[in-house]
Amino acid sequence: MSRTRLEVFSDAVFAVAITLLALNLSVAGPGHGPLLHQVADHWSSFVAYLISFSTIGLIWVNHHALIANLAVVDRSWPCSTSSCCCSSSSSR
Repeated sequence: MSRTRLEVFSDAVFAVAITLLALNLSVAGPGHGPLLHQVADHWSSFVAYLISFSTIGLIWVNHHALIANLAVVDRSWPCSTSSCCCSSSSSR
C-alpha cells in the first residue's frame, strides 16, 4: 500500500466523521423566528459540534503529520490507521 492511498483512506474516514457530526444540528427553518434566536435556543448542540469538530480536526492534522514522516508503509500502518480512524469517528 502506498502512503498516498493511506492518506486518502484516512481523509475519507475523517470527512465522514465530521459530516456525521452535522446531522445533529437542526433549526426549525423559515417562519419560526430569526435564525440567530433559533441557533441560540440550541446553543449546546452547536457548542458540542464545535468541540467535536475541533477534536477530530486536531487528530486529523496530527495523523497527517505522522504519515508525512513515514519512509515506508508496511502492513502495520494500515492497521494502526484504521484504529486511529475508528477512535476518532467514535469520539462523537
